[in-house]
Amino acid sequence: MKDYTRNNILYKRLLDAAGNDKLPVLDNKTFESMNAEYGKEEMRKNLADYIATERPVFPLKDISEDDMRDSFNSLKNFNTNSICTPKDQVE
Repeated sequence: MKDYTRNNILYKRLLDAAGNDKLPVLDNKTFESMNAEYGKEEMRKNLADYIATERPVFPLKDISEDDMRDSFNSLKNFNTNSICTPKDQVE
């Protein structure tokens, strides 16, 4: 992150919003307020710094092996022609 200096106040606010899993949870109002106060670019850089430093546990959805197998088979049988157009058919 070129030309980045951690905003310790913003970083502490992210820490304070985090639970035991270190994942900061902000409601929409708080997030928008912080964006307005610090700016989107500073929020983005500080959030990236927070994630890289604190390594929060991200809430991943558990997927069973059967669901994974079904999804894979559906994808394997998916006809990509319905969403892709060969280059030679584009005007």
